[in-house]
Amino acid sequence: MLCCPTLTEPSRLHMAFSEPDWAPYLLTSGDSPAGFVFVRSLADPTRVLNSFFVVRGARRTGIGLHAVQEIVSRHPGSWEVAFQDANMAAVHFWRRHGDRRRRMD
Repeated sequence: MLCCPTLTEPSRLHMAFSEPDWAPYLLTSGDSPAGFVFVRSLADPTRVLNSFFVVRGARRTGIGLHAVQEIVSRHPGSWEVAFQDANMAAVHFWRRHGDRRRRMD
């Protein structure tokens, strides 16, 4: 079941597509959607990779790393990555690729 945000609290989805300080990205594999990325704080000294998702069938294909490289190159500067410590796949991904991402800044 999908959760609906309250009217007083804009959702990340709405903000990613409506706020000038945010940038949404759709990841594709061929002609198929394969994930999404929301970046926020584009006007701040440190950009924030706020939401990052790759569908299970596209994981471990390099699409996530390619997306990080492309997005960081489009928005140079310092970065923070928001992810849940309980999401072990995310922890492993960012530990494996975090240093590489920082060298690109």
